Amino acid sequence: MGWHWSDSWEAKGPLTAFEMGLTARKPPAWIHPSDRGVQDACQEYVQQVQAAGARISITAVGEPKQNAPTERCMRTLKEEEVERQEYRTLVEAK
Repeated sequence: MGWHWSDSWEAKGPLTAFEMGLTARKPPAWIHPSDRGVQDACQEYVQQVQAAGARISITAVGEPKQNAPTERCMRTLKEEEVERQEYRTLVEAK
């Protein structure tokens, strides 16, 4: 729904992407997939997602295939766009 590139593991990057998606799409009800990443699991992020009316879908421990469609989408994006380019700086990549 939204995107944000950052050179940090802080939650503000995913929160920025999340807010962008909400502004652009305004979904009435939806499921938010998570890969158990540190940003997706932090209290601030979880609170924002739940406040927006989303249900969080987190894979069970030891069950990585549960999130396979989302992971495949991200892999395709990386293969077809990111890995075919040479970015010298984060600003250029954005």
